[in-house]
Amino acid sequence: MSYTFHFGEVLRDWDWLLFGMANTLAFSLVAMAAGLSLRAGAVNLAVGPIMIGSGLYFAQQHADHNFWTSAGLALLVAAGIGAGIALVVTILHVPGWAASLAAFVCVDVWITHLPAKVTVSGGPNVLRNGYYVFAVVAVVGILCALAGSFRPVRRTIGRYRSVSDPAERRGAIAAWTTGVALVISSVLAAAAGILFALSNPSVATDNGLIWSATAVAVALVGGTSAFGRRGGIFGTILAACLFVVVIDYEKLTTWRIDERLILGGALLLGLIVTRGVEMFGRPPRAYSETSTSGWLHGSAPRWSEDESKATAAATTSSSGESDNPWGATTA
Repeated sequence: MSYTFHFGEVLRDWDWLLFGMANTLAFSLVAMAAGLSLRAGAVNLAVGPIMIGSGLYFAQQHADHNFWTSAGLALLVAAGIGAGIALVVTILHVPGWAASLAAFVCVDVWITHLPAKVTVSGGPNVLRNGYYVFAVVAVVGILCALAGSFRPVRRTIGRYRSVSDPAERRGAIAAWTTGVALVISSVLAAAAGILFALSNPSVATDNGLIWSATAVAVALVGGTSAFGRRGGIFGTILAACLFVVVIDYEKLTTWRIDERLILGGALLLGLIVTRGVEMFGRPPRAYSETSTSGWLHGSAPRWSEDESKATAAATTSSSGESDNPWGATTA
């Protein structure tokens, strides 16, 4: 698996649109996997190796089993990896990036025991049915994002977002929703690997870090906040389409730009989008004159007014009694 999509062969067959759709679907699924974990407040950085390993494992098993058995085995392995990440995150109450990074290394070791390159034999023709598959994935992604736009659903999914002392646990509901989100995220990454394998003549081992970074970049550019909970509706699908167009156009021209530079720029753009989502995506709050909370909205406390109130409270009243809350009197 790599960004190289054999575009020249596809152009000669006039199936470039279907081929681009199939690869956009793979990008969309792995970006949705990262975006779901981001919304849950526990980003899954292992989506890249899970995608690569699942694609290779599916292609290897498909030589001896039918499509459904091979795909089911690959998805089951991915679900087990996601369940392991979820258990570590929820039981130990640790950040998702740290637990998924450990899973990243373990899955990378698993990939080294798989064939370096596998030719896919048979299976559903994704290119021929590309329009329908793309429509189904796009509709599912938009519906899920629409559900997340409702405040109760968004708050339930993003309860694991850190808002206070890390020593305080977020509760059973947060643990369950975060665990389910991590499992679904891993399954989506495996589905992306299977789809990528079906849309290419062969699959080969690749850099899992690049794919994980790509998934996070597309999710961030699509409007999902890096802090969790908040996100857009149509952004992930559109960002995946834009990313594939940029990569393919760069290969058809003589720009010779390193793809890692494009990925780094996409990540930087995603962080800028995150700042916009956090600033304009939250409900308005009333800030008092003496509030120091917030980065741009808070104001400095009015020390002169506070000091005058403290001085007035310390002086005795005309009756000779002070405002001491303990009830003591002064002569």
